[in-house]
Amino acid sequence: MPSISTRRLNQKGFTLIELLMALLLFSALLAFSTTYLTGSLNEARFLQTVERMKQVRQALLGDTLRRQGKVRSNFGYNGDIGALPAALGALSTNPSLPAWSVNAAARFALGWSGDYLGPANLGADFANDAWGTGFLYSAASTPPTLTSYGADRAAGGTGLNADLVLQMPATVRRSKVHGIIVANGAPFTGAAQVELNSANGSGGLSSTLVNVVAADKGHFVFTDVPQGVRSATVYVPTKAAATITVGPAVFTVDRPHYLINTKFFDVGTLVGPTNIEVAMEMVDYGISSNLINLFTTFERTRTPLDTNDYDGTSITYSFEIVATNSALLNSAINLVNSAGAAVGSITVPGLTNNPTRFRATFTPTAGSNDYRLQIPITLLLNQITITTGRILVSQVNATKTRIYVPLIGDTYGGFSAADNVAVDSTSSTAFTQGAPIDYSIWRKNLSRLSLATTTASPYTFVASLQGGNLGGTATAALFNRTTGLAVAGSAISKAGNGYALVQTNFSDAAANFADLSDYEVRIQSSSILQTASIARAGLYIRLEKLGRGESYYRVARSYSGTASPYFDAMRAFINPASFSNPMIANETVGFASTAGVNSFQLYDAGNNDAGTAGAVLAGSGLTLPAAKSRQRSGAFTITPGDRTLGRAVGNGAATTNLSSDTVIVQFNY
Repeated sequence: MPSISTRRLNQKGFTLIELLMALLLFSALLAFSTTYLTGSLNEARFLQTVERMKQVRQALLGDTLRRQGKVRSNFGYNGDIGALPAALGALSTNPSLPAWSVNAAARFALGWSGDYLGPANLGADFANDAWGTGFLYSAASTPPTLTSYGADRAAGGTGLNADLVLQMPATVRRSKVHGIIVANGAPFTGAAQVELNSANGSGGLSSTLVNVVAADKGHFVFTDVPQGVRSATVYVPTKAAATITVGPAVFTVDRPHYLINTKFFDVGTLVGPTNIEVAMEMVDYGISSNLINLFTTFERTRTPLDTNDYDGTSITYSFEIVATNSALLNSAINLVNSAGAAVGSITVPGLTNNPTRFRATFTPTAGSNDYRLQIPITLLLNQITITTGRILVSQVNATKTRIYVPLIGDTYGGFSAADNVAVDSTSSTAFTQGAPIDYSIWRKNLSRLSLATTTASPYTFVASLQGGNLGGTATAALFNRTTGLAVAGSAISKAGNGYALVQTNFSDAAANFADLSDYEVRIQSSSILQTASIARAGLYIRLEKLGRGESYYRVARSYSGTASPYFDAMRAFINPASFSNPMIANETVGFASTAGVNSFQLYDAGNNDAGTAGAVLAGSGLTLPAAKSRQRSGAFTITPGDRTLGRAVGNGAATTNLSSDTVIVQFNY
């Protein structure tokens, strides 16, 4: 039996089983603590890695919360350089890129401006995640990515071992930039080019040019623009031949689809002074002398002119005629105002048997007035003939003007000493054309016109009408040739016998007055028992801030035949030097009995004011189609100081049916 002392000793110690159990419990606790501590450490490293990846992203793409006022001001490496770097090291060390600086022409800064990770982050290792594993960065992938392999430092895995992938899609890096050019707040309907400046991906400047055509209504778009501060410039009509330059305007592209504020590109407020000559045709049916009246003042040549419509540092008013005088004595052709007072005169020498062009200056009556041609009496009928007459207004440094479009014309070479003859007449109570060949066609094209905005109705339709006996009424209106509908507000009427010039104003927004459509005049009578007559018709258009416009010189009227006549009695002196940035085109209205055979072409007559001598103006010819239509040539050149005349070229068999030919000078083209 054990002693008492031995039992006490045993009672103070641990049995082997107790020791083994204690060791097992300690091992379990140690394993649990290690797992717990490792998990907590990985969680902390996970959060550190996420934060580090966010900071790398900000260095690459900028901080969306950093702003100046309400405008984002930080776009990181991508904004300064124009693309993401090939490697993350470029965020801290310049990889031989241009240093950040302000481009004075583009009006914004670009170039490397690191350290993009910032001084506060210099102690952090941004090349690696918090587990010490290098980030996997790919700028070339779609989209670019920044990846950490997680706690297990290997691809794949779950939980804290899962890969952390930060994507940088195109929507946070690059944008579509839209803009709208306006003219005095309204959509711009002309031609222009827009140049956008941005960073080129290497820290330099990239400039991209897009074209804007009339159908765009001023809208333009650039794609794949790196986000950041950018600028753009509008050139009208082109950068190479700009008459209007707006910009560069600076803006901040900060979203996938960015719209530039329209206030930046209002071209209607920045048009410079322009040189222009406006031609207003006065004679739609030739006039001649008689042997009864001492002077005959022709109502059917009445032409409105308001000096308030024209401005400039210099304005010269002239009138021009192409005339003959078979009498022995010289004769004075007067230009008289509405009161019958002569304001200008041209002397046509006796025995001027060939149609000859003459021009003289005159001083108009201030304000709004009407002007007519006056021919003196001759011993024999028709000893003086005038087949062409036009008023010309030459403006230097102009900001506004009023152009004229002739719309009808009687047979070329025809003239009369009577004042009651008609270019066309009808007894129809429906709008019609009694002689369609006598009617020209005009195309509305707002890309060629800087319409006046200080008046609600910049268009004025004028016509010389008479309604016939017994109170008959003649009405004329402008019609859309495609729809057959009258332009709202364009109808004008005259009751009773005797021609009178009537007119009406209408707006650009008038119903049935669409852009890029063709228009013509039609007439009607109030009764089938009356004959409505028209002796002249045209369209005035007010222009302001002369970004673009046209002047119309008619060099041929109605002709039908198989011959090849010269229209020397309608020659014009068209001087390109009178226009700012001119572009000259020829426009023919007509058709031929056999399409593609007959044509109309212009001749350079040198300094000859009479005769048919001259050389063909290259590029001015137009071949006549089988159906009546309007055609315009491409640009061609007229030598300053030379005269221009036209010729219908036939083959002797097919019939030329010509309504008009007009030389059009576009300015600020």
